[in-house]
Amino acid sequence: MRRLVLIVAMLALGSTALAQGVFEYWKAGAHTKRSSRSPLPRTTPPSTVKHAPAGSPGAARPAAEPAWTEAWFADRGAVRRQIGALRDAIAVPMIGERYPLPRGGGFRCSDLDAAPRAADDPEPWAMRCSGTDAGLTRENFFVLPGPNTAPVLVQVCWAARASSSTAAWRSYYRELADTLSRAMGQPVWVAPDSMGMRWERSDHAITLRLHVSPAHAESLEVIARSSLLPMAGDAKASARP
Repeated sequence: MRRLVLIVAMLALGSTALAQGVFEYWKAGAHTKRSSRSPLPRTTPPSTVKHAPAGSPGAARPAAEPAWTEAWFADRGAVRRQIGALRDAIAVPMIGERYPLPRGGGFRCSDLDAAPRAADDPEPWAMRCSGTDAGLTRENFFVLPGPNTAPVLVQVCWAARASSSTAAWRSYYRELADTLSRAMGQPVWVAPDSMGMRWERSDHAITLRLHVSPAHAESLEVIARSSLLPMAGDAKASARP
């Protein structure tokens, strides 16, 4: 009888130690990374990496062509996606928002210039910030509406340097102009050479311009400019009767 009691006591003690050991393992596992020599076996065997055949949905896609190259212009899907992203950015340029802007990041800004500017100065910038937006270089131009106030965004310029054929840029310009016209209505001004146009919004104007020379295209530019500022250069001159 005494032997039976001793055996039962030893079994109970072993069971308690085992449970305590498991508890300590998982408690430690919550704070430390599991060792590669863990005594616990794998629950599933290691899988073998299988490569999807070319053309299948899981196959790796080739790297995208750099924007504004001839190969990129030939990729109609890439061009349409970029134009869609630019249209969305132009639709909400954040004109009138105070610095810092409610969205966007990674922009480099010049030091704030708190010197007063004349009300009719066409470029009364107190600060400029530049970065990348929709595949183009974007510059945000801020003014100070009064002393001890935060800078206010009054102009945005998206620009891309032309490095491909003029024909490719003209085709892109026409597609972008058509996309913007569908989104904002017909332009209120079209340049004599048809390489520029402007749309009026509630508190700002959008000007699209493709700069071309007889030899080649030079740059594409989109400007969102507050209605509180004088009309920009070439659009102002071309709008005269």
